[in-house]
Amino acid sequence: MDATQSKNLLEFINQDEFMNKCRRIHVPSAVLVNKDVLEKIFLWFLPKVICRKVIWTLASPILEQLESLVISVGIIGRYTEVVSRLKRLRRIRFYMDEVFDYDGEEEEEYGPGDVRGSGTEDQNVVMQALFQFVVEHIRLFKGCLRVVQFSPSGQDNDFFEETSVPWETQLAIFRLLPALEKPMWLRSDNWMQFATKPLATDLEHVEYINNLTPVSLWFDMVRPHRQFLQGCRSLKQLCMVSLGQGSFNWAAQEKRDMETRHGRINKEASSTLQGPRTADAERGLVPLEVVKLFEHAEPHTDELNDIAFAFSQTLVSIDFHSASLEIFDPSRSIHLGQGWITLPRLKRLALIGDAGRIVVDRALFTHCPNATHVEINDGTEEYHCQDIVPCLPAALPNLRNLCLRGWSALTFHPATLSSLTNLDTLRISTVRRGIADPICFIPPIEELNRSYGIASYVDITEEAYEPVAVGGEQPNPMMEITRPHWSWDWHLPHLQSLHLTSEFAYRFEFRMLMGCPELKHLFLNMLTEEKQHPRVITQADLFTSSSSSSSNTDSNNDHQSTRIVVGKLSILRMAGLWIMDDAVLDEFLTFMFPRLHNFTENGWGGITVRGVVRTIRPRVGGFTKLILSLPQPSSEEEMEELGLYPKDGIDSERMSGFRIFPQVAFSNDDGEYVYYRFKKDMDG
Repeated sequence: MDATQSKNLLEFINQDEFMNKCRRIHVPSAVLVNKDVLEKIFLWFLPKVICRKVIWTLASPILEQLESLVISVGIIGRYTEVVSRLKRLRRIRFYMDEVFDYDGEEEEEYGPGDVRGSGTEDQNVVMQALFQFVVEHIRLFKGCLRVVQFSPSGQDNDFFEETSVPWETQLAIFRLLPALEKPMWLRSDNWMQFATKPLATDLEHVEYINNLTPVSLWFDMVRPHRQFLQGCRSLKQLCMVSLGQGSFNWAAQEKRDMETRHGRINKEASSTLQGPRTADAERGLVPLEVVKLFEHAEPHTDELNDIAFAFSQTLVSIDFHSASLEIFDPSRSIHLGQGWITLPRLKRLALIGDAGRIVVDRALFTHCPNATHVEINDGTEEYHCQDIVPCLPAALPNLRNLCLRGWSALTFHPATLSSLTNLDTLRISTVRRGIADPICFIPPIEELNRSYGIASYVDITEEAYEPVAVGGEQPNPMMEITRPHWSWDWHLPHLQSLHLTSEFAYRFEFRMLMGCPELKHLFLNMLTEEKQHPRVITQADLFTSSSSSSSNTDSNNDHQSTRIVVGKLSILRMAGLWIMDDAVLDEFLTFMFPRLHNFTENGWGGITVRGVVRTIRPRVGGFTKLILSLPQPSSEEEMEELGLYPKDGIDSERMSGFRIFPQVAFSNDDGEYVYYRFKKDMDG
């Protein structure tokens, strides 16, 4: 703002109108003498003042002709004086351009003579004037006004909170209006008017129901009249809190009646072979395509299962979210998938259980043959293997993203992976979200092996870890197998990101990577608090059996084997007690991951800083990130020998002798990082 504009602005600010307004909304005296703050307050008011003046200037000459009008709440009195001229007005939007209280954060702004009012009295006066304007218009022109909407003041700033017309005032106005006239949607700007006369509203043309806030008010007003849903015969998208058990019984019954008429009861298998049903077969049913259901005041029971059955031929996306609680309740099970039939158009399935364990029906995945995104999450961490009942294997050739966390990860059937030839992202986990390397729960090794029918032969002593590598395990046919075998030999040609935690990381076999030529990100976390689940990595883990020779074949082995090479992997993060010596580490990072540039280890055993530096140094120019949980160098002599120097200890004159990247970060017990830089052109 130039000097002339600033001068003019200050002159306007000093006028009585603006200063009286500031005092009326309780701006403290210390602010009233602060020209910089006053200027900011005025610049917030300015567009609102301009807006109300422009609208009034344009509207006042033609009030008799207007059918739709935006009214600034700040000058509602002006419109009340001319309400008799608005004889054709059918639609009003009240714009809340008024504020009633200063909300500056600095306590010292208020002096002993200042008033810290709530602005409630002024707000009540304005809201009453708003209500009376509508009452008077309806009295004068009964049946003319059909729609009233409300817009809040806009985003919060440093001085005022966003203000809006209170719900009580809105509801009082909506009760004066007739029912909505053939709405095409129910959302935040019209649902209250609908809720005042839910059964008198013609909902046949409603295609979208979403953004119904505030949620509690919606639930309280509509829950007693939830049969309105059956009247939404054109409904395509539904996003709302669940209205309780039985809310969609009507839809399931309509579907059963349709099946009866077409002689298709209990013929799901044959109909699947015939492909999607014709439009004639489904005519008359609601064409719901997208549903997002949130648990609210009542626990979920049959709502989603009824939806999946009733709208099986049209559903494209299903989202379910249990009530959001800070504490996960493992004793609560939310059962989903019962009674589902094939959903041939379904692309997205997301079931999120923050409040309880998501237990899906064994056949759930078989009902979603064309899904491209599946996400099933809950907070399950600890469990007993004997409680796990695996799902049935399914063919999902179009699936691109599979994210399972909690109970769904444990019950997932690994044979399904054989069909996922288009998979891009795979996440199977039983740890909490939002933490880089959270502590995992893994059942005792004996229990875990027994659940897979594998003999337990791991011996852990205090002196040394002497477990046999997990790779190459074979089920023991003499033992009872309660869970399906993970073969780790799937061909996933498009997989780019693989994230496994807990028992899935512990049992992971690197030979799986041979079937993942496009893999770029690999995250394995088996970090446990007790450190009772070690994995020893030997040279045998770096190779896989091969019946044909190749450039990667190791001819020194008795049995022909092929080196595992993941040519596109760039990010590797492995947490837990992975044990290998420096020689294996060198082959592991150098040959298995030739394009690696981002590496994090957390909790490893057997390797040394010297071994890591020797392995990384030839590729230091290509690395961007290296994080180690190993002890950082203990002396300047050791750092000098390794060619590592504290990042903050290198002056600008010596920077030319050091690699800018990578920074080597050593994590300490407090989760903080100490950074070092490589000195270039040193031998390992």
